[in-house]
Amino acid sequence: RNIFDIQTEIVEHVASELNLRLDTEDRKHTASRQTESLEALAAYNVGLVHANRPGHEYQNPLAIQSFEYAVYLDPGFAAGWDRLARSRTTRYMRWGGRQDSLDADDALEEARRLAPYDPTIGSYGSPNHAEALSLLKSALEGRPNDFDILFEIGVKFKRLLQLDSAAVYQERARRVDPANGIPLVELAIV
Repeated sequence: RNIFDIQTEIVEHVASELNLRLDTEDRKHTASRQTESLEALAAYNVGLVHANRPGHEYQNPLAIQSFEYAVYLDPGFAAGWDRLARSRTTRYMRWGGRQDSLDADDALEEARRLAPYDPTIGSYGSPNHAEALSLLKSALEGRPNDFDILFEIGVKFKRLLQLDSAAVYQERARRVDPANGIPLVELAIV
């Protein structure tokens, strides 16, 4: 075992103790070891805890601060930039400041620059849902049974108020991973 495996186990244990849900994307990025900096990984994991708390819109500034610190410590940490873009987008969607949108776009651009061949990096954090949807659909062509991509396409369709399409992709995600109840929640919403 190495220190990064132990760090991942600690994050999962803390999230479990706090009754938080780390989504599949969070787990993948936590385990991906896209940084060699323990400090950057620790800041990233603190950001995940804040971003996944119930009522996270009030924790969002703490998540943003943690992800900003992670990418300050390791400017090459693509997953850190990706989650920073997602958190900044959440702030933009809640409070609608123009600067928040620009900040989210900057973080998204950096995530994509650092991981240009990973179609899932950066596609979720964009406040431009149509653009993200296009990227996700392209990624789906090469990975037609990828739960994360199917799920996020459904979320993007929901945000674009294309609810029939959202339901189709959430149902596909549910069939890929029947044990995961999150698509059922999304289906109930749409």
